[in-house]
Amino acid sequence: MRKFARLLLSVVLLVGLGISNADASPVDVAKARVNALSAEFQETATTRQTVAARIAEIEARLPQLESQLAVMRVRVVDRAVQVYKNSGNGSLALLLNADYRTFKRQVGQAQNLANRDAKLIKSYSKQLGEQRAERDLLASKRTELEQIESKQVRLRAVVFANAEIGKPYVYGSAGGRVPGANDSFDCSGLTAYVYAQVGVKITAYSGAQWNETERVSQDQLEIGDLVFYGAGGSDHVSIWVGDNVIISAPRTGDVVKYQEVYGSPSGYGRVAT
Repeated sequence: MRKFARLLLSVVLLVGLGISNADASPVDVAKARVNALSAEFQETATTRQTVAARIAEIEARLPQLESQLAVMRVRVVDRAVQVYKNSGNGSLALLLNADYRTFKRQVGQAQNLANRDAKLIKSYSKQLGEQRAERDLLASKRTELEQIESKQVRLRAVVFANAEIGKPYVYGSAGGRVPGANDSFDCSGLTAYVYAQVGVKITAYSGAQWNETERVSQDQLEIGDLVFYGAGGSDHVSIWVGDNVIISAPRTGDVVKYQEVYGSPSGYGRVAT
């Protein structure tokens, strides 16, 4: 269902750009797909943040409700003890030493107080139960969303790469590692940077990334896999986004961009997540 929704959103984005499916180039299709992924992940992240905020709100409220309930229960006991003490030998003394109207009034007052206390205890107990149930339900939802995100690490890395489109190529840079070259990348600096954004550390050198990734064949490629050039991946690395398209920081004087796979890659790698 999620894949269908993603596909539908991709089509909508293409139409919004004035591009029909028939006219769309592989790069256009890849861009639309990644934009759809970006929208989907943003929605998931926003929902998770909203859920987390509500859980925090409930957890801040629970101690107050628990305290109010405890106070009411103590008050009921204290009032019962006080009534007994104030009546000498208890209800029998009250009945024997007071006229009927006084006795009836005092009993009525005690009953009214008891009823009020019972209603408050019932109300606090209900609120407490409802808040705990909502918290537990939301905690389950938060876990579900976190599990979804954890299974989409490589896809989310591509979304982060998409956010760097147009940034300049600077040799040795990984989003600001080179002094005076903030917001720039070389090829392996880009791949290392975007995976770092999703909590995965890979070395900012293409040859090292070759050794750190699992070899996959061309027909096994999935979005977020790495495409290498040169022996042992030593010349260049880029990120596969489907339809024979990569996101790459190609060379000095160029920028991070989408482009179709060129030449003959030396191999493909999958980052362990």
